[in-house]
Amino acid sequence: MNNTMTAVRAGAGRRIAAALIDIVMGVLLWLACTLVLTPILATGFTDTGDAAALALVLGLPVSAIIYGIFYGTRRTLGAAMVGIKSVRVPDGRPIGAWKGIGRMLATVLLVPFIPLLIIGAILSATTPFPTFGDGQRKYTVIRTRS
Repeated sequence: MNNTMTAVRAGAGRRIAAALIDIVMGVLLWLACTLVLTPILATGFTDTGDAAALALVLGLPVSAIIYGIFYGTRRTLGAAMVGIKSVRVPDGRPIGAWKGIGRMLATVLLVPFIPLLIIGAILSATTPFPTFGDGQRKYTVIRTRS
């Protein structure tokens, strides 16, 4: 940080408000990417529905990369609206484009699967192993400590 500016950690309310604004803006950016990609991809498909579906899937990481660049180098729209920014602790500089892109991609691509992982862990811990073939179990999990 330079000597004229004192860093104060942003409160939870401002961070939550910025995150909510960023979610709305991220969805709008995703839809905009989908609208741009659909005609481009439609040239390779005979059915425009296939092109639109592919554009929806491809638009998600493309929008995450675009938003990640803003997150890492400047501010996201939500952060700018509530008056906060993400900086490195030692020197107060922006976190960088690559870290911003990585964070946004991880958030967009991994976070939706966390509930599925939790449900899968619960189900695998509570359901018995299925038997296949001749009906005899080939392996099982046992407790080694009492």
